[in-house]
Amino acid sequence: MLLRLALELLCIITSVTSDRYQLVPRPLDSVIPERFYEQNGRVNQPPLITLTEPETIQNEPLYMLIIVRSSSHHFQRRDAIRLTWGNVSDTAEGRVSLVFVVGKSADPTVHSLLLLESQQHKDLLYVGFEDTYANLTLKDLAVFQYARKLMAHCQYLAIAGDEIVLDISGVVQFLADAYDDVAINQHQSEGVRELSICYEFPCCTPVIRENSSKYLVQNGYYEGTLYPSYCSGTFFVIHMGLVGEIYNMMLDTPFFMPDDVWLGIIYQKLGNRVIPNKDYWFLNTIMNPGVLSRINIPDQK
Repeated sequence: MLLRLALELLCIITSVTSDRYQLVPRPLDSVIPERFYEQNGRVNQPPLITLTEPETIQNEPLYMLIIVRSSSHHFQRRDAIRLTWGNVSDTAEGRVSLVFVVGKSADPTVHSLLLLESQQHKDLLYVGFEDTYANLTLKDLAVFQYARKLMAHCQYLAIAGDEIVLDISGVVQFLADAYDDVAINQHQSEGVRELSICYEFPCCTPVIRENSSKYLVQNGYYEGTLYPSYCSGTFFVIHMGLVGEIYNMMLDTPFFMPDDVWLGIIYQKLGNRVIPNKDYWFLNTIMNPGVLSRINIPDQK
């Protein structure tokens, strides 16, 4: 009896602590301001308020969970995704499920429609903070908070915007060929931590300080003049085994925008290596929603 209780306690402790991270010291030549490496306890506090959670995902094995970041009023985009590229569940490597994450709307009509949409499709992660550009970092935190619950049942997490058409079969085939569990475990045994397969913006992009720009960053949020390398937020893939570490690092890293740069800082604090990939599986569909193909994006140097 005592042995069983001890084993159960060990399982509880392991489940709580297994996704803690080891902070990599800040390199002397890093462009990231020192304050992002200061550990003074958690600066961002969970839990986030969730109004509805998807009912389409149970405790079933998944090869990939795709979470689409969508604005609350983008009803037509979500419907278009459900009818086209998002209408995929079975692939050669396993099941794929898709979830939309949306923020709260101040418009009561939009709020009511979101609740109806959630009841109808059961695929909305509807979080209780305002859906604004300034809150995109909060939305990222909500994505990882939710994905963390599914770590034991899923192999990959993909994050996308709602403005794209995605070739899911191309993504799955790429992962199966080049970055399956065997390859990732081999790299980890060699001391290489692979985090994200994405289009990488290399260091060192200048920080925008123009007051008229949507991407203005005040000195109080980011004191440096250059950004580190980071993944394009339009679409990227993460091995699910790292989601817990990323989530906890998010809680210990001050928020600021742009959110994809913030995630880039988190990657570097964890010592993870981004896998740059120029062969993209999506098209921006705002101007041409009828096209679905793989495209090649040239190096940005």
